[in-house]
This record gives sequence, structure tokens and C-alpha cells, in this order.
Amino acid sequence: MEPFERAYNYLAIAAQGAGKTTFAINMIKTLRPLRVLVLDPDGMEPKWQRLPEIELSDIQTLRTFTGIRKAYIEPGDFARIYQHFHNGLLILDDAANYAAEDGKLDKNLKKTIRRSRQKRLFILMITHNFGDTPPFMFRFASDYVLYYTEDAIEKRKSDLPSYTRFQYIKKIIDHISGFDEIKMRWKYGKHIGKKELVAGVYDAYIIHHMKQFFPGEVVKL
Repeated sequence: MEPFERAYNYLAIAAQGAGKTTFAINMIKTLRPLRVLVLDPDGMEPKWQRLPEIELSDIQTLRTFTGIRKAYIEPGDFARIYQHFHNGLLILDDAANYAAEDGKLDKNLKKTIRRSRQKRLFILMITHNFGDTPPFMFRFASDYVLYYTEDAIEKRKSDLPSYTRFQYIKKIIDHISGFDEIKMRWKYGKHIGKKELVAGVYDAYIIHHMKQFFPGEVVKL
């Protein structure tokens, strides 16, 4: 795997069963990274159950393993990930489980997300709805995978880094939810460029900088 030149922090938000885990698997197949670490909060996701498990307290293995591994978080593990897992794909499944009741994240998880470029990490954060997504993840997401959700983005307006980003996400969510069936064009910041939203056969949009993809495809990242 080539080292990542910049931070890619993907945030995937969707109702249960919408295809977030399938997207994660497609991401693995597309990127073909040398190292993948999947954090599964309770081991109940069927698609991860066959993956070999790693003990995050085993520092040498955490530093050097290749292939795909899953892990369960214990106290102190986010510090170990920050210090010793570099140059790979980090998947935070059901990421809301890693936040305290007030929505705050472990300081070492925040550092991992914030410094993903320096750590050469591609991070995929997966949550079920806007309401449960920790505010920090909204602020540091570089890209979004938006599926149908019955939740409303309005409640998280203050957590997004700009009103322009809120407007753009709301346009897409309304479109996915069937409130706006027309073709739309929207500008999203000078560094993002022009988007074209076209009704398709899939229920989500993958927003990747200058390009946009449907989730049923293997996305070329």
C-alpha cells in the first residue's frame, strides 16, 4: 500500500442494514491496503466474525501485522492504536459506541483522527444516524457516505465546520429521502468544486472531494 499523502477521514451514516458494512468491504477490496484494523464494539457484526482477532496489548503484533485484523477496545487501547498503528486502513464500526454519554471521544482516538495524515491512516467511521454521531467526527470528516436515514441533519448543524457543508449535506439527504426528485447542482467550497446529483438506482451518495459515486459500485478512491 502506498503511504497516504493526506488525511482521508470517511464518515458513513445510515440506518441499520443500509449497506455501510458492504461499503467498508468494498473499500478494502478497492484500496487493497497492506494493513486493515477493524474495531468491532461487540463482535456481533456477521461480516466481521470470521476475521482473525488481534490483542491490542500485543504491541509488536499491532506494529507489524499485515492483512485484516479485528479488535475489541479495552481501556488504554486507543493510546496504543495512536502510538503503534500506522500506514493502514482503520475502520471504526458503530463508532458511536466509542463516545461517552456526553458525546465526547477518548483523547487518543481524537488525536488518531486529527493526525491521520501524519500517521498515514485512511479512517472509515461508521454510525447509524446523525443524532448518535460524535460531534468531533463531523468536524474532522473529509468525506461522507450518505445513505437513507430517518434522522434529521438539522439537529447537528452546529457540529459541522461550516454552514455551506450543512446546506450541501441537507440537499443530498432530502434528495435521498425522496423530498426532492429533481436534478440538483450545488457548489461546496472552492476546494471541493461543483457537484451534480442525479437520481439513480442506489439509495446513497459517496461524496469524495471532486467526484461522486454510487455505493453499489466499487469506488476508486
